Formats: sequence, C-alpha cells, structure tokens
Amino acid sequence: MYTFPNTAMLDISMMDVDYVFQKSAKYGQIRIVELLLNKANITSKNNYAITYACKNNHVDIAKLLLMQNIHIPTEKQTNILQYAIKHNYTQLILLLLEYKIGINQTLYDFHTILKHQNVIIVKSLLDHGIMYRKDNIRPLYNLILDDRTLMHAIIYNKEIINDIFYIACMHINMEMFDYLTNHGAIITKLSASMIANSKNIDNLQIMLQKIPNPKHQLEIAMHIYQKYFKDGRYSKILYEIISKNMAITCLYQDNFSNDINYIIRNMYYKLLIIPSTR
Repeated sequence: MYTFPNTAMLDISMMDVDYVFQKSAKYGQIRIVELLLNKANITSKNNYAITYACKNNHVDIAKLLLMQNIHIPTEKQTNILQYAIKHNYTQLILLLLEYKIGINQTLYDFHTILKHQNVIIVKSLLDHGIMYRKDNIRPLYNLILDDRTLMHAIIYNKEIINDIFYIACMHINMEMFDYLTNHGAIITKLSASMIANSKNIDNLQIMLQKIPNPKHQLEIAMHIYQKYFKDGRYSKILYEIISKNMAITCLYQDNFSNDINYIIRNMYYKLLIIPSTR
C-alpha cells in the first residue's frame, strides 16, 4: 500500500510529482491532489490521474481535474463511461455526461443499470441520446411501468419510442398507448393487430381514432378486417370507417393491392345490407 506524505510537510522538489499525483488521485487523497495542482502546475498531459480517479469512483477528484482542463484521453473515454455504467457509479456517470465524455453512437448495455433499477442513470443516458441494445427493451419497458418519469426521456428517440410502443401494444397497455401515440409513436399493422387481439371494441375504436391520416386509418381498418372479418362486433366498426372514408377510398384505390380492392368492393356491398349500428 502506498504511504502518502503529510500534506503539511510536502516538499515537491524531493519527490516524483507525477507519481504522487497519480497515486493520490487513485486512492482518493483529494487534499494532496489540490496541493500538487497548485504547487506543481500539473498540466493536461497527466491523464493517468483522472483515469485512476474515475475507475475508483472518486467523483470529487474527477470533477476537480476536469475543472482544471485535465481530460480523459479520447480513446479511453467510451471505456471509462462503460466502466462507470457497469459498476453503477451514479454520480460519476452524471459527471461524465455533463462533460460529454464517452457520448457516441456505441450501443451500451443497460443490463446492470436496469437490473438495479437506476432510473436516474437510464434517464440521463436516454436524454443524451446514447443508444441501447435491442435486448434491453423489455427490462426498459418494465422500468417505465415502475417509474413513469422515464416516459418523458424516451419520447425524443423515435427508435426507442416505437420499440416501447410495440411492447405496450403487446400487453394492451392503453394508457401507455395513448401517451406514446400523442408523442409520435406510429401505429403499424402489427401493433394494430395486437390491440385488435384484445377483442375489446373500445380499444379498437380508440386505436382507429388515434390515426389522423384517413388513408392510413383505412389501411389499418382493412388489415384488421382481413384478420377478424368473422367477428361481427369488429365488422360494424370497420364498416363505419369505410363509409366515412369512402371518398378517400376511391381516391387511393389504385394504390391498394388487388386483395385490398376486393375487400373494398366486398365491404361496399355489405354496407348495403348490414343493419345500422345505431
């Protein structure tokens, strides 16, 4: 174990300043670090000190060095942030993100943080646009269920919002469905089918009302009709959509596949014979 000199008796002329400086940063001796910064004029070339401070979670020393423009070498920045994430060093991660250290397009594994339910760090990583791995999406969804403050963090990332939206539809989470569609989540044929699987008419109506584009609404309605045409409850709602969008249907009909055109003609016919739903 390295023995640190008494700060009151420091004689920097008689020591290897770089060595003592690095060891002090490594073992959390902030008083010695401060004295050497002032007396020895340590410069940015001494990168080992801040690396040691970060790896040993000495946040006060890391912050002091960053304020003195002593920075982590560029090639080590991503590794330092990943190391802090792996060890769940909350305050250090926040400090590194504040100084934009390690922020790039690397796919970070949130597994440890999600396991520990560290909402502060997950939110900070998402706020800084740091990407996540696809295999983390379900635990991220579960964490959002426990702490809704994360909802605000995901709405600025279109990839994440649509992945979370997919799981919300899978679990028929209509509260999250409503929030995410209000913030840009896209209703696809797959997500629409999941909502339709609930066999809940109210859910189906809510979903269709959330589609502002008439052509897109019509296409989703057609898709659901193909899957659930035997369900009389759904059919009545879908007929209403067809009737409401009849002009749009005619306008875009040439752009639909032959199968869709067949359904349109078939549903027009049924509209003439199905009793009113009112």
